[in-house]
Amino acid sequence: MNLRYQLMSVGRFLYINGLLSLKRQTMMLVSISLAPFTFIYFLYLVSPRTELPFGVVGAIIFTTVFTGNAMLNDAAYYRIEHRIQELYVASPIRSFTYVAGLASSELAFTLPPLVVLFAILLTVIPVTPVQVLFMVLVVLLTWIMAASLGFMVSSFFKEFREIWPIASLLFNAISVIPPIFYPITVIPAGIRWIAYIAPTTYASQLGDNALGLLHNPPSAIYTNVLGLLLSTLVFVGVAAYFTRWREK
Repeated sequence: MNLRYQLMSVGRFLYINGLLSLKRQTMMLVSISLAPFTFIYFLYLVSPRTELPFGVVGAIIFTTVFTGNAMLNDAAYYRIEHRIQELYVASPIRSFTYVAGLASSELAFTLPPLVVLFAILLTVIPVTPVQVLFMVLVVLLTWIMAASLGFMVSSFFKEFREIWPIASLLFNAISVIPPIFYPITVIPAGIRWIAYIAPTTYASQLGDNALGLLHNPPSAIYTNVLGLLLSTLVFVGVAAYFTRWREK
């Protein structure tokens, strides 16, 4: 089918699974916002001037990564419980359109808390429009990376009850343990390389550098840009070519 049809299909996914669901399940916003805003609150109590800015950047990355967790759960739920994916496989909709539509609908749930977090960011530290734009680009790359990872992993589940513990472990491992809510300088230099196994580390480092929270040399900034781009491309590639779109 033509490009216009595929784009319209993405829009329908966004409306039905995103905007319409958000209207009917507004309490989901509380659930999504609870963890990042709790981290920010405790950092405000402990060190409002030094640690809070890192916490706000971390909350933005954490909230964006949540789209991958939601993507994993929704994609597996539709495929296992309702067999909806089989319907789309038999339709003119392409696999990329299906994934992009689901990913866009998950982003709709995180946009309200992200807007609030960006507003908090403006009150915590002075930022320029260019810095805000750079953070938006980091968020977009992180969203693509997390959504691709979530959809890829979802395709390997056979039973819905297996999803929650694995999804929780996976996304906590890449959004809580790495240096997202705290500066990477806290980690001893000798083992700091371990943090870069998580792709979210590159995103948080870019955010911290862009906002002037860390002052790394240009070479380190280029490394973080390359790391995030490569991580995004790898997950997109794996999701596009190795995900089980058709059941064997």
